[in-house]
This record gives sequence, C-alpha cells and structure tokens, in this order.
Amino acid sequence: MDNLIKIQAEQGSFDTSGTKNLIDIHIPANIGVINLKDSYININTKCEVTSTADAEAVFDAFLTLNGASSLNINWEDSACLIKNASAFSSTKGKIEDVKRCDVVRTNLALYEKSSDDKHFNLGKLTGGNFRQQVADSPQNELPKIGSVKGRSRDQDIFIPLKSIFGFCHTENYDTNKMGSTRIHMEANFNHLGAGILSLDWADTLQYGVATEKFGDVADVTVGADRNFVVTSRSYPDLQDSPFFVGQQIDVERTKAGAPGTTEKCRITKIEFEADMALKITFSKNWTDGAAAYTAIKLKPTEDTPDRNATVNINKVELVAHVNASPDSESSLIFSSMMAQEDQFSNTATSFNRTYDIPANVKNVYLMFNNSGNAKILSESDNLTGYRLTVDNEEIVNREVKINSPLHHEQVNQVMMNNGKKVGDLRAFIKDVFNGEVAGDAGRAGANNVTPVVVMSPYPFKPVPSKLNVELNGSAALGGNIIVFSEVVKSVN
Repeated sequence: MDNLIKIQAEQGSFDTSGTKNLIDIHIPANIGVINLKDSYININTKCEVTSTADAEAVFDAFLTLNGASSLNINWEDSACLIKNASAFSSTKGKIEDVKRCDVVRTNLALYEKSSDDKHFNLGKLTGGNFRQQVADSPQNELPKIGSVKGRSRDQDIFIPLKSIFGFCHTENYDTNKMGSTRIHMEANFNHLGAGILSLDWADTLQYGVATEKFGDVADVTVGADRNFVVTSRSYPDLQDSPFFVGQQIDVERTKAGAPGTTEKCRITKIEFEADMALKITFSKNWTDGAAAYTAIKLKPTEDTPDRNATVNINKVELVAHVNASPDSESSLIFSSMMAQEDQFSNTATSFNRTYDIPANVKNVYLMFNNSGNAKILSESDNLTGYRLTVDNEEIVNREVKINSPLHHEQVNQVMMNNGKKVGDLRAFIKDVFNGEVAGDAGRAGANNVTPVVVMSPYPFKPVPSKLNVELNGSAALGGNIIVFSEVVKSVN
C-alpha cells in the first residue's frame, strides 16, 4: 500500500486579489519512489455569501471561473485553475514547462470525458453531483428537512499532477535519481469567483421537469396571518427538492383577486406532510391579513445587489503517493505541450498564418481563447472550416468543416495517438443551472457556450517544421489563437 506525504506550498497565503497567484512546492530528494500518476495538488477553499437584506440567510454557492462567455459552465478539469507550470530537477535540470495549461486541459477534457463523467463532478472546481435533479454544492451543508440552518463549509479541489504535466503519468519517479524537484505554478486565483445555485423558473431541468412546478402552492383561505405553506408537489426524494433551511424565498401571491404581490421570507423549518408534500415554515408571515389567496408560488429571491460573496483560499498542498512496490525505469518518456499565442484582426473572415513547429511533435491543437477575463474556453462561433499544411503538404486534401464527420475523424485520430478514447465527440458542456447542454445551435438557454477546438495528428519529424494554418468563417474571426504542439520528450 502506498504511503501519503503532504507537502505544503512555500507561500504562506493566497487570495483572489491577483498578487498572490504563485505556488511553489519542493519535493525533497531521497524520499523514495513517488507515484506521480496518483499524486495531486489539493486547494482548500471556502466560499461565503452574505446578504444585507437578511443576515441569517443561507445561499447555495458554487465556485466558478471567469474564463468563458458564461460564468455558469461546469469546468470539467480542475487544471483550469493552473495557468502556467514548470518543473525542475536538481540533477536533471528543467523537466517540463507548460504554458496555458488551463486552456489546453480544459478544452481537451470536453472531448475526453463522457457524458456520465460530466454528471459526477465531486472534487473538481464547480463540484456537485449533477446526476441529481437539483445538484448539491460541496461548498455548503443545506438541510432539506428539519430546523437546523444550513452553513458554508470548506471545499477541497483536487488537481491531479498528470493533468498539469506530461511527465507526471509515471508511477516510478525516483527521487534518489532525480534529486529534489521544484514545481512552480501560476494560478488563476484572481479569476476565481462564486455563483449562487438556484433554479431558473423559466427552464426545464434535465429530467424533463418544469421548474415552475416546484414551488406551486394550492389556493388557501386563511382567517389570520400565516407563516407556513404546503407545496402542491410531493417530494418522496428530498434530493429533488430545491428548498433548504435558511434559504431566502419570494412568496408570490394574489390576495382576494387583487394584483399579485411578493413577500420576502426565510425558511426556518421544513417538514413532511401528507402524500410527501413539504410544509415550509418561514421567519415571518407571508400573508397580509385574513383573505383568500391564489396563484401562490415560491421562488428563490433574486436580490443579487444585496449579496456579497467572498472566496477564501485556505491552503495549497501536494499530496504525494510514495510507491511501496516500484518498478525500475531507465528514463522518463512523455508528451509535453508547447504553446504559441497569436492575435489577428477582429474583422477578418479568413486567416492564413505559418507557425514554427518543434521536432518530435505528434499532435497539434488550435484553440481560440477570446471570452472571459481568464480566456480559457475555446470559443469561435463564426469558424466554419480549416486547412492545415505541413512543409507544403496538406494533412487533409480538402477543407475540413467544423463538426463534420471529417472533423470528428481528426479528433478520433488525435485521441488514438494519445492512447485514449473519445468520451464525447459533441463536447457537451454541463451548465450548473440547465443540466446538459449541446455544443450546437440547438443548445438550450442563453448562457450556454459552444467550444471549438481544431486538432490534428501531425507527421512525426525529427527536425522542426512549418505549419500553415488557413481558417475560414461565416463572419469575423478575429481574436486570440493558441497553437499547441504536443512534443514527445525524454529525461534519462
């Protein structure tokens, strides 16, 4: 059985200000053989949301990253938190240097992970089990029955080392041979933020349930003020309930046929009633005197200006697995990503540029990071097709249309080159509000985004080469483009 060693980052504190993004971790020499494949960076965080309207209110918060045109997407690889990274050995020198790790790992994960993997997101950035009708967030304890108020709690974000570095796919990293190893990373902490997970009552959730039905309450006539309601819907499984103790709620109602009004309340208690309906008790009366009340509906309050969200980064550490039964390896052979960033006119509908590609490249990737402050998700809605030429020889003898069978075949070949299977050719993105969304024009919801990645196997050459890129679009294509070269390396 492997032993675990926790190594704290050398920096004493981290925050989201932009001045404390650097992480340095030092793996000592002569501590045995490390299984880097199963080792990971652990970032302990806590998100707290308060309300000036009600200091006792509790919110279902989730972590997010400003790296796309939508803040609500579910980030599929927690390596999105690492912008750049490098590793050095005291005996071998520089092992690997990865630029824009966040871009390449995030976008490839959308193709590598299956739809089922995307439903189960525990330990990642956004967190939560999206197999549930209403996903829970790991940032909170939210009681859905009883009278104990919810609270925020710490969330551990796990970033496997193999998601950052190519050489970390080994199970036999010998610290006696490699000496001490220093890992240096630049994180995206300054782009880290918090969102509030609540139902959009205009949508339908992933199992076809109209969310507007969740908060329906039967018409009622009361002889005096009342501080509770009973839902019309039954909840035999509390995981399907969007309500929790401490939640701020808008109670919409019509009194005696008059125009509808709204009363803001906080849930203090939830109980089961007959037929598994929920009796929800509030901190105040939702009625306005004795009367007949109709059109009663419960909605999570939308008072965004009253909220204040803070994200605290408590600590960063490496959890290293010491291999108790190592195998001997004469050298490290791995694939490493090398990045070239480029910018081109934001009015051009076609693009033609030549890039210098290093020796020993097996795949190339083109990603378009144009949206969000961190510019992570590859988005280019107007791109329609591309041609790639290596040293005046076309990789494919015709234009490849985006999302065509030929484009998908290029994706398949790249994954085969890496010994992997394609998990999802559609590159679906999970939205924390709307469930699964398609990466095409028929996607549901205005907040959903479309990832676009051009990738191709590359003629393996022992010398540098020239890659000519031709892009064609239906409208302006301008913005940032990153060309990633996947290089085969070795450390003896």
